[in-house]
Amino acid sequence: MSDRVPNKPELDIVIPVYNEGNNIVPVLDSFKRHVKTPYRVLICYDHENDNTVPVVRSYSQETFPLQLVKNRGRGALGAVLTGFDESSAPAVLMYPADDDFNAPQIDVMMEKLREGCDIVAASRFVPGGCMKGCPWLKSTLVRCSAFVLYHFARVPTHDQATV
Repeated sequence: MSDRVPNKPELDIVIPVYNEGNNIVPVLDSFKRHVKTPYRVLICYDHENDNTVPVVRSYSQETFPLQLVKNRGRGALGAVLTGFDESSAPAVLMYPADDDFNAPQIDVMMEKLREGCDIVAASRFVPGGCMKGCPWLKSTLVRCSAFVLYHFARVPTHDQATV
């Protein structure tokens, strides 16, 4: 992986992965097409035999810096925490490895930060938000837990899984 950073990134995009070799290229290509903010992508993985690793190593880095980061913990939480710890940009975004349709929202979110917001959180539960391809039971559980966390635990976002 290249350590060359053409412009200091304004945003680090942390992507925790586990065998996302089939999904990661459409996501990275979507960033290329839609994100204008200077950014770097940190792909956080658990083990060398993860099928995402060779795909990322062979991916062209002409448009943006791309870095593989070995998870210092285990699982998705460990990967996210490792990625955030490795970040050096003023803004950090955790992004799912299978989401190739929301990249156009990244510049919109960055504009909110530039306008003075301290935290910007995406939400599937506001006008324009959605959950595509989610099984009914999972969708119901996610919506119920988000409702409880927002209204009763007073977590200040409508979609805690995106924070």
